[in-house]
Amino acid sequence: MNRAKQTLTDLLQEQALDPSTSVKQLQQQLRSAGVDIDRIVRRANELVGARVREHYRDMAQKQKRKGLLEAAISHFETMPIAEVRSWLQWVAGGAAGPDAQIVAQPCFKNKSAEEMGEAELRNLAAEIRVTIESSDDGKSG
Repeated sequence: MNRAKQTLTDLLQEQALDPSTSVKQLQQQLRSAGVDIDRIVRRANELVGARVREHYRDMAQKQKRKGLLEAAISHFETMPIAEVRSWLQWVAGGAAGPDAQIVAQPCFKNKSAEEMGEAELRNLAAEIRVTIESSDDGKSG
């Protein structure tokens, strides 16, 4: 195929991904085809930069949640199980606010706090506490 007749798509597919094609060579070919490479590169950097920033925000939130969860697990591990049950019922009853209540109530849909095992109760309490603390407007008990 004659290079003069190559479509832009062909050029990008065949040469842009070919490691033997130099960047300068590709830039010259794209510019000669009327492509504003500088504008495309600026736009691509904006898009990629936004995704990178979003990724780092997500990673920071995950790390924060992990730290909160570890602290909550530690807190509930040392608490007598009767107090854990009481705290869970307090949250499910709405005392920690409607958002926390919405999180806690489905946990008791199939079992009551008395029917749940100790490890299950402690993990549930830790997860609910982290959810409350992560919302920044919840009350902890």
